[in-house]
Amino acid sequence: MYRPLAHDRKHGGGPALPLIGLLLMTMGPLGALAQPPAEISAQALPQASVQMSAHGSVQGSAHGSVQGSAQAPSQTITPPSYIDPALERAPDRAACERNFTPRSGQPGKDVIWVPTSDQLVTRMLKLASVSPQDLVYDLGAGDGKIAIAAAREFGARAVGVEYNPEMARLAQCYAEAEGVADRVRIIHGDIFETDFSSASVVTLYLLPELNLRLRPTILKMKPGTRIVSHSFMMDDWEPDDRSVTQDGQAYMWIVPADVAGTWLFQRKDGRERFEIHLEQTFQYIKGTVGRRSSALREASLSGDRLQLAFGERMKFTRISGQVRGERIEAKLTRRGSTFDYTATRHARN
Repeated sequence: MYRPLAHDRKHGGGPALPLIGLLLMTMGPLGALAQPPAEISAQALPQASVQMSAHGSVQGSAHGSVQGSAQAPSQTITPPSYIDPALERAPDRAACERNFTPRSGQPGKDVIWVPTSDQLVTRMLKLASVSPQDLVYDLGAGDGKIAIAAAREFGARAVGVEYNPEMARLAQCYAEAEGVADRVRIIHGDIFETDFSSASVVTLYLLPELNLRLRPTILKMKPGTRIVSHSFMMDDWEPDDRSVTQDGQAYMWIVPADVAGTWLFQRKDGRERFEIHLEQTFQYIKGTVGRRSSALREASLSGDRLQLAFGERMKFTRISGQVRGERIEAKLTRRGSTFDYTATRHARN
């Protein structure tokens, strides 16, 4: 936004020349002015231009004209871009609400809109351990509160998906007002049609049946992706963590890798191999090892991180591995020595 030159209070001088007068000075001698030029307002200035006719009259297009007597060819002068940084600031939240003000309980496509409290928003994001390395998708973004908080409080990038176009515009305006528009984008779209597979964190405040509709898509996401839901669960998929206070309930799931099946573990120097068979229900696993199908003593899965243990000669042998699709890169520790192993899946349950 432009503004006319005003009094130079910093140096104690008198009034500075109006912008159009400054422009005329740059053109050479134009003769005496018949009257002082009208002041050009900051709102009108971006559209203002100065026309000089063949008869020597100079006219400003923003509230007033300047008359001169010099003879000159017809030409157009566009004012220079004097940008006041203060006028370049994003609007405040009140300005965002001039055209649309949301109300709690207003109907939406699948749910009504009820804002989450600031305290619970922060708790949800802490539960997911959000950091500047994360990309947070908020499904059903409403006024953008969660996406904005992820950027402002945790330094993350965030995308909100909101079906109501007025709410989507309001949320993006709020992001501008909060100074996080470089890290927050609000999409006008349907959560069931939007690709959010690139997210490392997904936040929800939806009804249980909507969570359940999203669950197959969520379970196909990259292992380790964190899912946080306000109030509502995922049917029989138990959360990995939860936070319950007077502000409300928050539940967190970590998308587990698919490890069900029979895996052939081979020591990288080729000196040993054995099989482990795993059964899986979401993040819960159990299994057997070796030809005798001895039960695993310990078995846990968090995202793509696998921990196994089995008895061997009166001692525990432990495996710590990272699942990478159809392979597991693992370290096996036996009687104080650690060896590198690779496992490949050669049968599924």
